[in-house]
Formats: sequence, C-alpha cells, structure tokens
Amino acid sequence: MADVLAASPELRTLILLGVDIITGHDNVSSFSPITLSKLEVLSVQSAHKNPFVTLFPIVAPTSSELSLKVSSKALGEDPEASISFFERSSITDLCVEASYSSPSVRCLAAIKSLQSLSIDFGLMEKEKTGSILDDLILAGSENWVNLRTLTLSSGTCSVQAIKAVLRKIPVETLTLRRIQDSSIKRLKRHLAPLVEKLIILSD
Repeated sequence: MADVLAASPELRTLILLGVDIITGHDNVSSFSPITLSKLEVLSVQSAHKNPFVTLFPIVAPTSSELSLKVSSKALGEDPEASISFFERSSITDLCVEASYSSPSVRCLAAIKSLQSLSIDFGLMEKEKTGSILDDLILAGSENWVNLRTLTLSSGTCSVQAIKAVLRKIPVETLTLRRIQDSSIKRLKRHLAPLVEKLIILSD
C-alpha cells in the first residue's frame, strides 16, 4: 500500500471498504509518512484491522481541508494513534459510524479545524446514544470553535440530550435523520430556537 500511495502524490480521494492493510512489520512507525498534498477525502469502512494503526501512520495529508469517514470502534481501540493522526491533519469534515458500545470519541477533541460532524448511531438505543452525546460535549465544548454543522442519524435520542449538546457546542445547522423517540413537532419546538437551521428527515 505504501508503494501505491507513494506513486500517487496527486491522489484526491482514498476509499477503502472491507480492506485491511498488512504492513509486514511489527512497528509501522518504521515507515516514513507519505505526503498527499491533494488528498481531500479519506474513508475507511468495515476493516478488521484498525486503520489508525495500520494505514494512517504512513499517510501525511497536507491539504487545507480533509473529509474523513471512519468507525468509532477504530477511534477507541488506540486513542493515541487516533490523536496523532488528528493533530497532523486538517480535518474539516468528519463522519463517524458509531459502534454498539459507547465509543471513545473524546479523542476527537484533537481535531481543532472541524467544521462539520456527522454521527450515524446505527439504530442504537437511547441509553447508548446518550452516552455518545455526553462524550461529544466533553470533546467539543472547548475545542470545536469552527463547528457549523452537526448531523445525527439512525438512533433513538432524547430531546434533552440533543439540547445539552447544542448548549455546549453551538452550531448553525442541525440535521436529524431517522431519529426516533420524539415527534417532529416536539423536535422543532425544543430545538429550532437553538440553531439557525433545523433539518428533520424521516428517510
């Protein structure tokens, strides 16, 4: 994989679905990070091995804006590796696929340039989504000064839990997609005053 990346300095989009990176080395830090100055989109899904350990240490995106899609399981397995990648990347758009256990999302505090955050709860119950939202408050209340857009999808979230997030992490646009537990009318009544734009989608 390192050879492929090294031969692709103009790469703009890298999407890996169900692909594991095997380094063949016990210590991936022996690889020199490969500069990808044009990389705009990086998405790793359904990988058994943690990309923060196997792939991201050898990737050095230097573009001013990077969109990242990854699972929360990967975030929590090795927080130090996650933070290392976040600190040397200008991630402006992040999509997290949450696992069924409460993810370790506090390491997201290392993303200072975040402008848009999307979390897909994967049909989680209210107790688990509430735990994740609590972690979001701890991660972003003092760090995400540039966050403008928040999207929550496919889970059961209480209105109070969402309100708590908006009070600590003000955003301009809130999108709720297939969020259960409250009627659209109730969601609008409680959440619309807290954002400039509220979008509620049922499909």
